[in-house]
Amino acid sequence: MGKRRKRNRDRRQSVAGSDDAQQLASALALKPQQTQELQDLVPQWIFQPHNLPAADLCVAYTTSRAPRPLLHLNFNTHDGLVAALAAVPFLVRCSASSAAAPGWGGPKHCGLPRHQLPELLEMTCVPSGKHNPAGLLDEVKRLLSQEMQLEYTALWFANSQHRQQSGAGQSVRVVIKVLPRLAGAAQLRQDVERLHQRFKLWGGTLRVSAPNDPQLCRCSQCDQLGHQASQCPLFAGVAVRLLLKQPASFAWLQSVSRRAEARLAYLGGGPERRRSSRVAVSRCCSTCLSKSTVRKSWRRCSL
Repeated sequence: MGKRRKRNRDRRQSVAGSDDAQQLASALALKPQQTQELQDLVPQWIFQPHNLPAADLCVAYTTSRAPRPLLHLNFNTHDGLVAALAAVPFLVRCSASSAAAPGWGGPKHCGLPRHQLPELLEMTCVPSGKHNPAGLLDEVKRLLSQEMQLEYTALWFANSQHRQQSGAGQSVRVVIKVLPRLAGAAQLRQDVERLHQRFKLWGGTLRVSAPNDPQLCRCSQCDQLGHQASQCPLFAGVAVRLLLKQPASFAWLQSVSRRAEARLAYLGGGPERRRSSRVAVSRCCSTCLSKSTVRKSWRRCSL
């Protein structure tokens, strides 16, 4: 194997088709020392009928731990893994059903934990309408399969909680984790672009990103791809928030921004808003606001 990065998959015992079930039973019946027999069986059974290069297979082995015996296939490259996922419907990620690292005697998986897999999709929203928290899982499943038409192998909620408080009110933030079946980089980008802010859950618009992909992670500040909120080039720096007695116009904001030499200024909830608002936020340039001159800069910017 050398320095090649192994990509891992497992073959579950529940497969479609009697021939596949018989082949799996034959593979699981082999003894641990019969490694060559297993290496010969897998390409004939899985790779050749689906026109997959046998060279993509790194190693095949079986495990007999509870809750069920498994056949594991390790691939030499991620491209080989992606091709097998697309071509063979009964193959799934080994860690797709594992929520965390197993304890003593528990089922083991190979490869990265599911929350660290590169194809992980994260969907978040703040519901605005009436909803029943007990029915969240069923509603998300319906949304993924019927509206988004997204085939997935695992679905769970962040930190084993499907609701997180998001302010002093009754609104909650829903964080959904999804492992799509098609794990290629091109398909992942297509899914992120296709699903972002196109669907709603209980009245809240869903934001979609791939947090484990540096190119597809989404900033929670500017909503752009390619960086985290802590590295946002638009919203970095110190912000000055002005609370006004009367609603201010966008033209007034532009005037304040020029006089304060601010890099960015906006009304209300974000830079896209141009209607009158009683809240104005100004993010000054580094020369205007620094840690050593915050007090002086506040006098300069509070017009």
